[in-house]
Amino acid sequence: MTIHPLFKAFREFRGNARAAVLTEPLWGIPYSLFISYLSSYMLALGLDDREIGLVASIGLAFQILTAWLSGAITDKLGRRRTTLIFDTLAWGVPCVVWAASQNVYWFAFAAIMNSFWRMGMNSWPLLLAEDTDPALLADIYSWTYIFAVSASLFTPLTGVLVQQMTLVPALRLVFGICAVIMTAKFLLQYFMSHETAQGKVRMEQTRGQHLFTLLSGYGLVFRHMQRAPQTMFTLAILIINTICNMISNTFWSVLVTQKLQLPPQWISAFPFARAIFVLIFFFTILPLLRNFPFRIPMMAAYAGFILSQFILVSMNSLHYGWLIFSVFLEACSYACISPQIDRLMFVTTDPQERARIISIMWMGAILVSTPFGWIAGELSELNRIYPFLLSMGLLLLGGILVYISTQKMPELA
Repeated sequence: MTIHPLFKAFREFRGNARAAVLTEPLWGIPYSLFISYLSSYMLALGLDDREIGLVASIGLAFQILTAWLSGAITDKLGRRRTTLIFDTLAWGVPCVVWAASQNVYWFAFAAIMNSFWRMGMNSWPLLLAEDTDPALLADIYSWTYIFAVSASLFTPLTGVLVQQMTLVPALRLVFGICAVIMTAKFLLQYFMSHETAQGKVRMEQTRGQHLFTLLSGYGLVFRHMQRAPQTMFTLAILIINTICNMISNTFWSVLVTQKLQLPPQWISAFPFARAIFVLIFFFTILPLLRNFPFRIPMMAAYAGFILSQFILVSMNSLHYGWLIFSVFLEACSYACISPQIDRLMFVTTDPQERARIISIMWMGAILVSTPFGWIAGELSELNRIYPFLLSMGLLLLGGILVYISTQKMPELA
């Protein structure tokens, strides 16, 4: 009996990679229980589209600061400790705040605390990858996405609670449960993992150095990045992905419930369907894409993403068939693009300065993305399809960038 390549690779995971992959559902399940409902929860508590966009922009603004600090802190505290501390602050604390939220100020504070997840977005991939065989990286990232996406199969549980309790009481209960589960995940991962070899080197090199001394070296690191076109290409793709994900995560449920009149209890059915589509894609199509040059699956994914958004904005009334097809296209595109971006961030950066380079990349991505939360909110207030038209334009730009960059940099192809 032939074993699927992903299952064969999973057997070879050891150490930090195994700890990160196995505990991923304990983050993914709670996240999937509330994320599809967060904007609708805000609307139910009296926020309007502008305030929802403002909260998104506040979160992104503080993410500039946390992304800037993340590289130096990751080097100084170590990958393992940084991940534990700041993931707990970024998810455990906001879940408690969301559970008790009353108005826009509560959501703004939760967004500020949630901005610490940028610290973990620097330290966690390094904890996962640095002591791992590079040949396994694509499979490791695929498995993290598989477990994260599989968690969406639990999303209908929130829909059941909403139907039984109504939206606000149900979400308050969900946030309380999620705070406990997410905190347990971070503790379990900490005790199952170890500090990486490169992490120990950087901790020793930065011992006795003030944090501001480490931050002052960012200028030299940025100049080094500018001389590496592959890194700048990755940064551009990261910016586009960050903006489009923010628009989708924030305004999809607003559009389908307010414009298309989807009943709130049915919101959770679509992340469930999306999870099924992504899992099928991971186990059937994704292994075949390894035989193609980088640009082909990336450009195809951007085209699929654009088509999914076009279908969404073209609907004048609720049509479940077209809405499911839009979700299908978006899911397959996401499943193709996201692991590629994670892999690009690792393989196109200098290993010695990887923590600070990734920190600068995230800081740049967030700095450019920050105004788009407010812009998308203003656009949504005018017409709820406008944020998605903006997203389509950015995705088209991404596809063009992939084509041009792989022509000029054959090593990327």
